Amino acid sequence: MRTATASLLLGVLLCAATPTAADNILAGVDIYETLPTSSQIFAGVYEVPLDFFDPGSEPFTGTVFFETAPVLSIPGCSLLPASPYTVIGRAGDAFFPGGETIPIELVQLSLVSVAPITVTYPGGATEMWNVQMTTFPGPLGTMTLQHDAPNGGTFTAQLPVRPRFTFQRVAPPQIREFIPDVGAGDVWNIAPTPWSHLPAAGMVEILGCTTNFFPGVIPFSAHLAAAAAPPASPVMISGPFTSLDCVWPTADPTTARNATWGRIKRLYR
Repeated sequence: MRTATASLLLGVLLCAATPTAADNILAGVDIYETLPTSSQIFAGVYEVPLDFFDPGSEPFTGTVFFETAPVLSIPGCSLLPASPYTVIGRAGDAFFPGGETIPIELVQLSLVSVAPITVTYPGGATEMWNVQMTTFPGPLGTMTLQHDAPNGGTFTAQLPVRPRFTFQRVAPPQIREFIPDVGAGDVWNIAPTPWSHLPAAGMVEILGCTTNFFPGVIPFSAHLAAAAAPPASPVMISGPFTSLDCVWPTADPTTARNATWGRIKRLYR
């Protein structure tokens, strides 16, 4: 994943040196904070099987809510893989007028459960486990953009994703890894979503990495036409069993709801 990220960033820097029309979108990376309303349904191929946690553990099914821990600052784009942001890379420039389809990649996804899950055993015994959700490198997806407003427009996207779940028992410490059999990957979609060339107030920008594309920001003209509409809205990413509510992070993130991320990160240092 680090090699793919380095190649993507090199492409961004090369593109940045080439003059382009003001309406075009330069290749770059999009960073998201995933909100604690995001969820994963453990059912079907995602059902955790009998005896997975320990001999006698019952299958685990149900909905788990996930979030990213906030990041106070990003010193530079090269440090993005070490941060818990969800990162999507746009590997090509988009040229207008007209719609444009470009290749994209899920460079990074690292989520933690908002609260531990309960694992049950015959006779009523229970254990508490925290959950981390990451992904394997997968095939490229696509993003289709429309420049249908003076300062932006709308876009859709599709991403093949191969998730991996790491379960950590609260006490005594134990780790189990679960990899659902999703073949080449479940397809995650972004429904029609606004974007703008300019960020909303307070949005994080990283020189040479984020460019002139801010998903989830309502273009200025559309905002004026619908006074009740906010300047920014969540970017919703959904798969067959997955629903992620994402926002472009600001320089003043909210406080983490729990310390799960810190505990899991220490295990993997």
